[in-house]
Formats: sequence, structure tokens, C-alpha cells
Amino acid sequence: MSIKRTIFIIIMTLILCIMTLGYAALQERIDIEVEANIDSTYRVEITSVQEGAVVGDARSVSAPSYNNLTSTFNVGLTNDTDYITYTIEITNYSTVDIRLNNTEITSTNNNMSFVKGGIRNGDIILAGSTKTITIKIKLDTETGSEQTGTVTVMFDFTRLKGGLGEVEEDIYTLLPSDYTELEYLECITSQCIFQFDYSTLEYDLVTIKVSLTSGTSEAAFFGLDGKFELYFQNKKFFTWSGIESSQNDMNIEYNIPYDINAKITTNVNSKYKAMLFSYRSDKYPFLGKIYYCYIERNGERIFNFIPALDSNDVPCMYDTVSGETFYNQGTGDFLYQLKE
Repeated sequence: MSIKRTIFIIIMTLILCIMTLGYAALQERIDIEVEANIDSTYRVEITSVQEGAVVGDARSVSAPSYNNLTSTFNVGLTNDTDYITYTIEITNYSTVDIRLNNTEITSTNNNMSFVKGGIRNGDIILAGSTKTITIKIKLDTETGSEQTGTVTVMFDFTRLKGGLGEVEEDIYTLLPSDYTELEYLECITSQCIFQFDYSTLEYDLVTIKVSLTSGTSEAAFFGLDGKFELYFQNKKFFTWSGIESSQNDMNIEYNIPYDINAKITTNVNSKYKAMLFSYRSDKYPFLGKIYYCYIERNGERIFNFIPALDSNDVPCMYDTVSGETFYNQGTGDFLYQLKE
């Protein structure tokens, strides 16, 4: 055997050994990856459905039901001012985060419409967490007699590889499809206010984005039956009676938006008529703009007001938590600017 042939055989043998070792390492890596994928469990389902706010003659004809990612509501409505809301809790038992692809809502009664709140397409539910979703059902037309129908809500999710634990969710901007979001509502005359029922709890956090457009001796933009108050006075910000803020005595400028943050501290656990653009319907009107307002309790928003035009182009504040629309309760009309 020649020396060249011997060297050739030795080189080929070495190459074959290297390829064998490389394949074994690759196979081990593939096995590890497959095993890791198997360990990533995926399970998401509806875990609770509860009846919420009931207005007018609305009623549940039978108890709401659910199975996997589908919930069913059998409701009765008589007037176009009636509505009923339900809260749906969805739990992600998976070891990975999931994303909502679509929500399909159907009804056996074409006179019924619905508004979904708390989640929108593309939102993320983190691994091991629970999301609360609101469904509001109402009549579109006045019929004069009770209309019944079955409303079915189905959710479609996709699992996300690797998780998105640092994704910040924005679930509080969902308006009805026939509403138009506004940049702000502006009051230029006295008593431009809107009111909502608010059962306070100690340590509730109130956040309002607001700007003062003209000067008055005292201009209150949030209050509860004249007992609590957030207000500007002589171009400074103050709180009064049961509300605290680290921004007290802050200097403000006209036509500059400010995020005002405050905490409920006293006179709590009571039900009040809360107001924006005032703190009492007969005193201290606020001449300025409100861009949004939300109230948080234990890290969750219990109110989230967004300025909007309703389906008839009437300025209002829409609460994305309850799905309710609130209108001016005083004299004069709001000015507004469309959101870009």
C-alpha cells in the first residue's frame, strides 16, 4: 500500500469520526429542544361569568353559562334605554403568554347590540394570570314589548413562544364602534358637568389629565357631593377634605395639560354623586379641559372615562369599565377636539 493511499484512508477516517460526533451532539440538542417544547403547557379557559349592572327592565332569562372559551347569555330587554352587563374571567393556565386574535359575538335577536370592554384584539394575557372582560348587551330600537335573545361570545387565542412578560397592556381605550374618541372636553360656561355614582374606598387613586383655560378665584374639576375636592386656586393646585396629593400647592400655567394624581383618605366607604368640571353642581365651575379620568382600586381601574362623541355626535364621557355613557348634567355645551 502506498504512503499516499495510507494517508488518504487516515484522513477520511478522521473526517468520518468528526461527522459522527457532530451528528450525536446535534441530535442531543434537538432532543433537548423537543423536550423543552413538550414542557411548555398550553391551557386557557373561561373560569367565571357573573351578572353585573342591570338597568331598566333588562333581565337574565336564565343564568349565564360557559364552556372552554365560549360564554352564553339569555337576556330579555324591553326599552332602548335598558341594558345588562356581564363580567367574564379568562385564566391563562399556560406556561407561555397568549394573545387574543378575535372575539366573535352573535345574537339570535337582531335588535340587540353589544359592547366589549377590558380587552381588544392583539392584547396579551400573561402566563398564569387572569383577565376580566365586560360584555354590555342592549336594545337598538324601541319595541314596546320585551325582546329576548341568546348572545354567544367566543374568544380565539394564540400561544406566544418565549413569553412577553415585559409587554405593557393598554386595555382601557376601547370605545363602541359608532363612537368617536376626542382629545378632550372643554367647559367655557358655568355648570358644564357630568355626574356618576361612586362608592368610595380608602386608598382609591384618582388620576385626571386637565388644563385650566381661564382664571377664577377657585375652579374645582373633581368632587364628591361637595365633600371631596380637587381644584385650582390662583394658579395653584389644591386638594380638600379627604383627598391627598403630593402635588399640593403646585404652580400651574394656563392651557398646559397636567396629570393630577390624588388618593382618597377619609370619609370613605360611602356612595357619592361624583362630578367632573365641578365638585358641587351649584358652585365653583371649572373652565378648562379634561382629557381623561380614571379611578383605581387595588391596582385595577374601577372607572376609566374617555371623552367621545356618541353615535349621534353628542359630546360625552364613556366609561370603558362599565360600558356606560355619561353626559353633561348642567347648562351650556362642551367644546371638544377630535383625537388625532
